[in-house]
Amino acid sequence: MPAEPGAATVTIIVAPGQRFSLAPRSLRSLAAHTAPPFQLVYVDAGSPVAVRNEIAALAAVHGFTVIRNERPLPPNRARNLGLAAATGDVVVFTANDLLFTPGWLPPLLDGARETGAGLVSPVILIGGAREGRIGFAGGDLVIDRTVEPSIAAPTDRFAGRRVADVAGQLSRTPSDYGALSCVLARRDLLQRVGPLDELTRKSYVAAGATKLYLEFFTIAGLIYLLLTIISMLLLTQLERYASRGVRRGV
Repeated sequence: MPAEPGAATVTIIVAPGQRFSLAPRSLRSLAAHTAPPFQLVYVDAGSPVAVRNEIAALAAVHGFTVIRNERPLPPNRARNLGLAAATGDVVVFTANDLLFTPGWLPPLLDGARETGAGLVSPVILIGGAREGRIGFAGGDLVIDRTVEPSIAAPTDRFAGRRVADVAGQLSRTPSDYGALSCVLARRDLLQRVGPLDELTRKSYVAAGATKLYLEFFTIAGLIYLLLTIISMLLLTQLERYASRGVRRGV
């Protein structure tokens, strides 16, 4: 099924999440609830044999690309491997333990096209489906400029709240950052800012060599938080630069 003329081409990159047990179910839900055309790149890193075989079988049925690594990879390393194989105008990063609902992708594409946003994330739920609790629904960076250097603190909106309790407040709104467990990004924007940070990979190597796991991972976590905040601020500035002279309706 070819893409409509003028429509953005899409690459979906699945990277390792927090658990392998959901990976086959996640992939089946992705295939069932995502309308073609799209390119799917699945990064399978260190999964158990049973999961690996099921992923390979699903790949044979649905015709998507699997990048296999025998050992686990830091999430951003896996995402960068997938990104190197991407061909779409837009890239959707997802995790292998995320379950998809019908019609999840078109609103992300519409949001990017209609607003010119460089990043678009959906509402992401956590826990059981019946609970309907929000894991991510956008966020704000609160910048404290009373100190030098300034400190930016991310604040997630509605985190832990039930969807039923805040349904009237959920709408398409600007967000200072997205959630890498499911976020759409323009590929040209990613190419301009460079690959995702792989600091955690270097920390694995250093910690393994010195056995100072707590020290290296703590330092890496602090640096990664700082780099994430800086990257999101840079993406916001690039988006504003790219949108100069564009008038948008309310």
